[in-house]
Amino acid sequence: MLLDYFQPVGQQQALEQYGKFACAKDWSIEEKIRLYNASSRAFKPTLPDPKAFDEVYNILRGWQAFRGVAVNLCWPPQRVFDTIRNEFSEFAWGGPVALPNFVGSRKGDDLLLKLPTMREIKPNQQYPVVAVSKFLHAYNPSLFPVYDNEVIWEQVFKRFKNEFREFCRTSILVYDVGFTPLFLRNYVSWASSISASAHPKFMETFVDWLNKQPGGQLARDFDALTLHATAFEFTAIGAAKAEGS
Repeated sequence: MLLDYFQPVGQQQALEQYGKFACAKDWSIEEKIRLYNASSRAFKPTLPDPKAFDEVYNILRGWQAFRGVAVNLCWPPQRVFDTIRNEFSEFAWGGPVALPNFVGSRKGDDLLLKLPTMREIKPNQQYPVVAVSKFLHAYNPSLFPVYDNEVIWEQVFKRFKNEFREFCRTSILVYDVGFTPLFLRNYVSWASSISASAHPKFMETFVDWLNKQPGGQLARDFDALTLHATAFEFTAIGAAKAEGS
């Protein structure tokens, strides 16, 4: 089960596998940290910085947030920045809602109401789950895990989709694996339920591992213990690799 990899022995195995996977994919942890540093400046509650969001936007373009569509057809940085700040303020980084307590916070319906406001960020026939998840992850890596088709769907869900289905059933959530706001809300909820059941030193173990990775060192005023969604993403991917997916 995926939850097994959120216990001490399983977590170590998953992080080891993720490290190998990220190295093979040339996924830079240093760039993740750069994203978070830029985001913390951009969305600083007392002094928001749209120029810092330009850096966030450009990093996510490099992460193929707008894959398959010309960027001039997608929302420009200022519109993305304003929409996120105006519509998702109750889910801000440093606020009361983080991944481990999201399910218990009863904010699931609120999130589901807000997600459609991002519908036009990219001209997709269906809801742009990938683009929205990446920008919300940058906004709050304590709450929103990244979703993509190549890794999360083809590897994590390939191995653990039955557990996601069972979670939806027992949580009385409509099961949906389409490109919809409902699926994205349910994905965050599933990640929350797993994170909430992780062992007590889960985040400390993750931060210790992160600090040992090339480029994983954070600024002194940056609390890596808040990166719950990042820890979920890395562990879930590592778990899928450990399972042979």
